[in-house]
Amino acid sequence: SKRAMVIDLLQLAHSDGDLIEIIGRFAKETDPAKKLRLGVSFNRIFYERAADVYRILLGAAASDPKIAELEQVAEEERRQRCAGMARGWARAGTLRKGVTQREATDVLFTLTGPEVFRLLVTRSGWTAVEYEDWLLMSLESFLLGRALHPVVGASRPAVRRPPRATKAH
Repeated sequence: SKRAMVIDLLQLAHSDGDLIEIIGRFAKETDPAKKLRLGVSFNRIFYERAADVYRILLGAAASDPKIAELEQVAEEERRQRCAGMARGWARAGTLRKGVTQREATDVLFTLTGPEVFRLLVTRSGWTAVEYEDWLLMSLESFLLGRALHPVVGASRPAVRRPPRATKAH
């Protein structure tokens, strides 16, 4: 069935070795900034490699209620992961002063969503690395009140350059 094919594609995307390695490191990490950095890296790699699968899911969800339910469940699970991160930061006292746990969850959920990746990378011509740098800078600044720390091992600039040209799609 169409639903089974979509599930298989999503499972295949999640079985990527790089993503599994990041998930393992994420689970063990205790430093909030490093944990956020790993989450942002996961996002970039996942959306970069599975953007087509996600588009298939959304397209199929528009005409198939069972797939729409699957997409809704996946988004709720993503929101719960965001809430767990925000809860951890709130408990540890690492959220930026004035940011509530609810606001942290909402911002993390919104900015890490596939729509932002699609709008910046697919529609606006940013590279996936530029998206990752911007997302890390934005989330660190808003959630943790920290200046951007360059991605470990990165030699690229911390501030995103203006996009070269907007792709017409």
